[in-house]
Amino acid sequence: MGLELVRGTTGLWPSARLYHFRTRRGAEVDYVVEAGREVWGIEIKASRTVDARGLRGFQALAERMRRLTRRIVVFLGSRRQKLGEAEAPPIHAFLDKLPD
Repeated sequence: MGLELVRGTTGLWPSARLYHFRTRRGAEVDYVVEAGREVWGIEIKASRTVDARGLRGFQALAERMRRLTRRIVVFLGSRRQKLGEAEAPPIHAFLDKLPD
């Protein structure tokens, strides 16, 4: 998944920065994509279901980066979900949206 994200973001935004975010208290976001005014937080969940309980990393990231424009949770389920401010597309739908 990580390699696909690197390949996709460099195709979409050649100047994009991709990194991991973690606080000292353990809140984390698997991937942060920063390109111009866009900042996306992306969590990868290896489960068929997702819920809002495991998304505290997005809040910590938003407190440090006011420009957080998207919160994305990629998971193994089959249907797109909405978790508060986060969108949760199935992995196949997310990868299909990345440029080749």
